[in-house]
Amino acid sequence: MAILEPIGAFFADFIQDWRHELTRLVSNDELVRIFTTSLFALLTEQRKLVMALLDADAYEDFQLSAADSPLSKHIDELVQMAKTELHFRGWGDLDLEVVTRITIGTVLGLALLDPYLFPSTGRRHPDRERFLESLIQYQLHMFGQADLEKKNGKTNAIVPSKPTRSKR
Repeated sequence: MAILEPIGAFFADFIQDWRHELTRLVSNDELVRIFTTSLFALLTEQRKLVMALLDADAYEDFQLSAADSPLSKHIDELVQMAKTELHFRGWGDLDLEVVTRITIGTVLGLALLDPYLFPSTGRRHPDRERFLESLIQYQLHMFGQADLEKKNGKTNAIVPSKPTRSKR
């Protein structure tokens, strides 16, 4: 299904990068930042495409949520990669099958629902850096890593990106 190609490519590229370049070379904080900022960028860039996919699933004879969902398969591959570093990263108590999907679902929901969750203008709408920092800190707390990273003296700023405004 062509509509899922950008998402499939994202997961394949991230898993390959993790396997060959990021394994044990980056902290949990950096890994979460790389994944979250990249996924969020893809989903905001492809927002209309993803919304069309969800619309097709809801209203047409199309089964995105079938047992063999391509998205679920990509997440399974990501979970398998995470399991290879489970103990090294201190994720031994996490149910990666569920936590990974919660993480992706949170990023997906925020990318798609941003126009409905925040006022479109003014101070109350966070800029991209504030938005991503809050999302990353939330995820690090979920993974139980924020305090551990701080204790070890590891703090990493988000790679600055050009602020974007959602198209309306």
